[in-house]
This record gives sequence, structure tokens and C-alpha cells, in this order.
Amino acid sequence: MNWIGIVIIIALVIVCVGIYQQGWEGFKTNWLGSSIDAGKTIIDTGKGFFGNESVNETLVEVGMIPCAINEDCNILKNCQTDLCQCYDNGICYKN
Repeated sequence: MNWIGIVIIIALVIVCVGIYQQGWEGFKTNWLGSSIDAGKTIIDTGKGFFGNESVNETLVEVGMIPCAINEDCNILKNCQTDLCQCYDNGICYKN
């Protein structure tokens, strides 16, 4: 298979993902935007599989309180509403 066949297959995959996300009517009305969104989705999915293998690199420990849910972290001074997350170890982290 030459490079033209590979490009056609990639384009068909992007179109299929765009139709899946927007539906046929949504894809017909804005085919370029739907294709761009589908390409971004494919790239983000690939990053999820191959990148960010260590989540703790992007997280900053905010406080060590015994938290059970994310709302428990909101009492900390460094946390604002919905910015901190409570993890299984009972520590609040901010992205």
C-alpha cells in the first residue's frame, strides 16, 4: 500500500469518528469542524495511552487531611472550589 492509501485510511477514520461524535446531521452541517474535533479526540486518546504515565508529576500536594471526597479539600487555604482533588491516600492534590 502506498502513501496515498494510508492517507485515505486516516481520513476515513477521522470522518468516522466525526460522524460518531456529532451524528450524521451534525457532521453534514459542519464537516470541517467535526473533522478537526475528531482529530483532536484521536490525538488526546493517544496521549492518554502513551503519555502521562506518572500522574504525580503534574500534581502538587496541598494538604494532608483525612479527606474522603473532593469537597473535604475545599476547607484548605490553597484550594478553591473544584480545583483540588482527594485521592485514596487521604491527601489533597491540586493540578
